[in-house]
Amino acid sequence: MSDNDVMNSPFERALSKVTVDASPAQGQARPEATAEVPPPVQQRSSAPVGGDRRRRASDMDPTDLSRFAPSDADFLRFEERFGIGPDQRSTFDSAFRIVRTQVLQAIKDRGGQVIGITSPSSRNGKTVSSIHLARACARRAEQTVVLADLNLQRPLLAGYLDAREFRSGIGFFRGEGRSEDYLTHVEDSNLLLFLSDRGTSQSAELLASDRLKQGLEAFRSVAPETVVICNLPPILGSDDVMTIMPQLDGVVMVVAAGETGFKEAEEAAKMIPREKMLCALLNKSRYASQASFED
Repeated sequence: MSDNDVMNSPFERALSKVTVDASPAQGQARPEATAEVPPPVQQRSSAPVGGDRRRRASDMDPTDLSRFAPSDADFLRFEERFGIGPDQRSTFDSAFRIVRTQVLQAIKDRGGQVIGITSPSSRNGKTVSSIHLARACARRAEQTVVLADLNLQRPLLAGYLDAREFRSGIGFFRGEGRSEDYLTHVEDSNLLLFLSDRGTSQSAELLASDRLKQGLEAFRSVAPETVVICNLPPILGSDDVMTIMPQLDGVVMVVAAGETGFKEAEEAAKMIPREKMLCALLNKSRYASQASFED
C-alpha cells in the first residue's frame, strides 16, 4: 500500500474530520493506565423503581428530571478505577469538552439526536469514552443526555458505575413496560441512564425490533434539547451495530493506539456510512490522551 493509499483510506479521512488534543499540560506526568475488570453486578428485580412517582411522570414538568428514579451510580469510584485523580480531572474534562462541542455541533447540523459509540474490537476504551462524553454533554445547562447501554451481549455500564438500583433494560426489550420506566436520574445533573445487568445472545434481533424504535423515540422526548448517547458493541464483533445503524444520526469510533491494527480500523471505518461519521477518538496514545482505559 502506497503512502497516498494510506492517507486516502476511509479511516484516515474519518480521523481528519476532527482532531482531539487531550495531551497533558507541559511538564505534567501522564498517569499509568489501569485495566480493571468491573465487579459483577448483582441480579436485580424487574419490578419498577420509583413507585407512584414513576407512574405519575407523564403528569409532571417535562424539564424536571427528578420525576425519574434516582441513580446510585458512583462516578467518583469510576474515576478512581480508571486512574483519573483530582490533579488530572481538570485537564481530562477539558479534553472531553472539546469532543462534546464538536459532536453536539455536528449532530445539531444534521438535525439528529441519537449518537452511537463503537470501536473496531473490544478493549479500545469505548465504554469509558461513552461515560465521559455523556457527562461532558450533560454539564451544559440546557442539554439533557440519555446514556443508554445498548451493548446487549455484554452490558458494562452498570458495572463500571457500580450502579445497582435500576430496572434492567433487557426487560424492556422483552416487552415489559415503557422505556421511561427504565431510566434513572443522576442527582444534580441533566444525565439519565438506561442500564442492564445481563446480556443476551439475541441482541441483534432485539435491536431490530420495534421496541428499540419505541425506546429511542421516548428517549428523544424526555426533555427539550435531549441527545441520546448509545454505548454499542464493537462493530466488527457482530452485526449488532449494523442492525442499529439506521436508527443512529451519528457515530463516534474509538480506536486504541498500539492495539487496533490499521487494517482492522480501516475495515471498521468502511462499515460506517460517511455521512454518519462524527469523529474518531484515539485512546491509549502518549501524545493524544491524558489517561488510557479499556473496556
